[in-house]
Amino acid sequence: MTQVLSSPSVLGPLLVVADEVPQLDAIRDAADRAGLHNVRPAASESDAYALIEGGEEFPLAVVDIMLTSKKLKEGFRVIERLRGRQPRCRIIALTSKGGNEIGVEALRRGAADFVCADWDHVNWWELLQQRLVLWFGVADAERSAQTQ
Repeated sequence: MTQVLSSPSVLGPLLVVADEVPQLDAIRDAADRAGLHNVRPAASESDAYALIEGGEEFPLAVVDIMLTSKKLKEGFRVIERLRGRQPRCRIIALTSKGGNEIGVEALRRGAADFVCADWDHVNWWELLQQRLVLWFGVADAERSAQTQ
């Protein structure tokens, strides 16, 4: 099993906001393979708010834009709440409908990245691995620059 970081537990919990069990399972399995064993699932907007307000810090979150209603795009509100409460959290927004315009709107609302694809066609392990290496490599470089 390949792990992205030598000590991924220092990352804290991974928040996954998705209303369908297969989506959650795919991300949980990929996170486990990447060494992230602490996944906090939220199946609805209200579940996500309870976790966000619950006192845990989430360094990384995956948020499905369209949860219980395929028209309301509740994930946008979740992203905004998470960004407001935990500005250091890196958020990956997901949508299989609406295309890039939905992803760009997620970025405007505070996501760090987005994926526009059918859930079944995303290699979650590879995605998480790439994003963690990128984001934490940038954070290390920024810390090094501040100490010099």
